[in-house]
Amino acid sequence: AAKAREWFGAVCSVDPMPGPPAPKTRRSKSKDKKPQLQNLADVQIVPVRWLWSGRLPLGKLSLVSGDPGTGKSCMTIDLAARVSAGIPWPDTPEGLNPDGGVVLLSAEDDLADTVAPRLLAAGADLTRIVALQGVEYRDKSDDEAKHFNLEHDLPVLELAIEQCPGCRLVVIDPITAYLGNTNSHVNAEVRGLLAPLSRLASQHDVAIVCVSHLNKGAGASAVYRTMGSLAFVAAVRSAWCVLKDQDDPLRRLLLPIKVNLCREPTGMAYTVVSAPMDPSVGVVRWEPEPVTGVDLDEALAPDPGRKASVLETTIEWLEDQLANGPLAVAEIKQRVDDAGYSWRSCQRAQQTLGIKPQKQGYGAGWAWSLPASKEAKLSPVGALRHSKVAKLSPPPVGALRSSKVANHPPPVGALRIPGPRVEGQQQRESEGLAWLPSRRPTHRTGTNARQFRWPNRLKPCGPSWRLCHQTC
Repeated sequence: AAKAREWFGAVCSVDPMPGPPAPKTRRSKSKDKKPQLQNLADVQIVPVRWLWSGRLPLGKLSLVSGDPGTGKSCMTIDLAARVSAGIPWPDTPEGLNPDGGVVLLSAEDDLADTVAPRLLAAGADLTRIVALQGVEYRDKSDDEAKHFNLEHDLPVLELAIEQCPGCRLVVIDPITAYLGNTNSHVNAEVRGLLAPLSRLASQHDVAIVCVSHLNKGAGASAVYRTMGSLAFVAAVRSAWCVLKDQDDPLRRLLLPIKVNLCREPTGMAYTVVSAPMDPSVGVVRWEPEPVTGVDLDEALAPDPGRKASVLETTIEWLEDQLANGPLAVAEIKQRVDDAGYSWRSCQRAQQTLGIKPQKQGYGAGWAWSLPASKEAKLSPVGALRHSKVAKLSPPPVGALRSSKVANHPPPVGALRIPGPRVEGQQQRESEGLAWLPSRRPTHRTGTNARQFRWPNRLKPCGPSWRLCHQTC
């Protein structure tokens, strides 16, 4: 007992064992960042400045959309000519238009035989206009200029603006040719590309006019008709649409899609006529009177007074998206949201077009692609639903015994779906009515009718077993 007490006292006199070390507190990443704040009381208010009053603002992005052949390039050439030579704007012929420099980015028209002759015919001062043809790299041995793209070469555009004295206008025609690797259908990527371009316009107080085309979504609102993501229209401060007049095929209408900086202005009209000095060169002739009373959504509808159904619009949009090859389903869902369609409408369009999802690979997702042949616009299930085959009564008992069934053609309008080959039935390959399984039926049951148990593995000749069972 004495030894135990001695031992216990010795143990209690020792310092207690240290506990586990306290966890190290990681420095929060938020401490490395700080907000950049601006008190609105210190903001100096300035009025909006315009290149073309009420239509094209200075220091902002603007957009002009239209179908090919509507004269968008001729119109932007006319804008460049008026800025370079100080020619008044068509709706204010007696107003002032200070002359300035212009930077052109033209990916579709040749400078020698198209752009320069059009500028001269429009009365431009060519000494005030420069064209950005490409990008030269000093650290590379070859002298060949690389194609300009807004994703990586924006400092080159800024340098071009600085080297053009008194620059007031930049024209990018079309903007889709200068996107680089940016996906024009992804909202976040398009906004990430346009935000630096907008800051560039604000810093140098220039009006940047981007040209684009319309998509195939006939009947949709004009806001969703610009090709690519909705961000193209949402990010700019002024968006316009060029279209043909339904009453005069030679007349073009310039109608506002949206203008955020003022009350919505009126539209303008123009025609492309031959230049007096050279009939082969087209010039724009503006009408002095504004265009009023024209609804842009109705003017873009496929037929006057009629808007396309949601399904028709979605079908055309989906065909346009898949025209360049397969797309992942996740990517299609993102584009559907950006374009303003519903996913259910897109699924109905998929069934109508006969698009079958395909696995991209091991561990990858599913993808959609247009069928190899566009002869059948309806998928087999959708076509069967609308055909007369689904409404036919089943064959009488014992009908399958007779080989005469094969000689009866399907009713007019019925879907020609290959049918099972019964023993003794003549194969009709010419009409596509013979369907060969991987092996012959292996089992027969019943007394009055032949019932076949088809093998699980069938040759890839079109319909599924469930569809074939429905047809029979």
